[in-house]
Amino acid sequence: MTPSGCGKIMPQTNDREGMMPADAMLVTVVVVAIFVAFAAALAYADRQTSSGRLDPKSKR
Repeated sequence: MTPSGCGKIMPQTNDREGMMPADAMLVTVVVVAIFVAFAAALAYADRQTSSGRLDPKSKR
């Protein structure tokens, strides 16, 4: 009893419509790279500051 095509959840698209635009992909890559660089900086800083905690003979 539904009109034809109303039962479909997603309409059929061609190959160009389903692709992510290049500018959106570039923004995504840049944002991910910023998060990775920040995580690497935090890991480096933690490694530099935690070296004394691992030595049981260090007195602070």
